[in-house]
Amino acid sequence: RALAEARRAARASGDSITSLLDQTLAAFDRFLVGDTREAGEALAALEWRQAEDYYPSNRSRILMPLSRLAASEWLLASGDAAGSARLLTWVEADGGPGGVGKDLLKGLAGLQRARVEAARGQPAVAREHYRRFLTRYDMPTPAHRHLVEEAREALLRLGGRGDPPQGRLP
Repeated sequence: RALAEARRAARASGDSITSLLDQTLAAFDRFLVGDTREAGEALAALEWRQAEDYYPSNRSRILMPLSRLAASEWLLASGDAAGSARLLTWVEADGGPGGVGKDLLKGLAGLQRARVEAARGQPAVAREHYRRFLTRYDMPTPAHRHLVEEAREALLRLGGRGDPPQGRLP
């Protein structure tokens, strides 16, 4: 119900990114009714189709990284590790779409990359992403503590220590 209201409000706003918001919210709606794969594929297709032109004047600095992170999670949950990984490469780019949102979500994207690499059978790469995540999340909020525990447990399961490396991030 809240998504339907948000979609109506977006359409009524007349904003230049109305179509983008509507399609994004439609994908989230699909996820909420249990169509995880369809939601991930719809959001991924929207991202891949539109890329830079999709974000007029780069006004939506948080929408792109949020959309890609959500689509990546949904595709991985549906068994599409390759599609999931493809949606996470924006983290490595300097500049471009994402801006502030990229910085805010870099840790969560790293955690998702670790999950993807673990699913792809790449334990060494997964361990490195888990370690970087733990370095970024050295003081998690209560809402994110379960993510830190997940990363520590995954590191132990993958044959690494459950502590992040000492020092700065690369």
